[in-house]
Amino acid sequence: MKKKILFVVTSHDRLGNTNNPTGYYLSEVSHPWSVLISAGYEIDFVSPKGGKAPAEAVDLTDEINKAFWENSVYRFKIEHTLNPKEVNPVEYIAVFYAGGHGVMWDYPNNQDLGRIAQTIYENGGVVSAVCHAPAALLNVKLLGCSVLCSKINSHY
Repeated sequence: MKKKILFVVTSHDRLGNTNNPTGYYLSEVSHPWSVLISAGYEIDFVSPKGGKAPAEAVDLTDEINKAFWENSVYRFKIEHTLNPKEVNPVEYIAVFYAGGHGVMWDYPNNQDLGRIAQTIYENGGVVSAVCHAPAALLNVKLLGCSVLCSKINSHY
């Protein structure tokens, strides 16, 4: 059985209050995907709402973007992302939060995405993010942190 990595992509498709489209940046998904599947990992996709994730900056002149976009298995997965409530974080050795402008609206306060990161990290897994995606980690709470943080704060 292959080791699994969970990629998180945005569900948000509009830039703020404008009508300008946004979403995840394709190359921020396709390039890590290429390296990881070549190394033998399986990748699943989750988005805050589940379902089709909106893509931004789809440049199919980039060979890796094109390979991802034309891969029927992974194209299906990113167009049918899991809902966070469907994810069992203990099945994954890592979580990767992909960037794009849309993440600024639906990553930071999403408790379900935070729970996924917390569980994977506390089980010894890797939590990673690129570009705008570290916004997902702003409100992640780790079990041991409240005790450690209260000791540090009481010292000062």
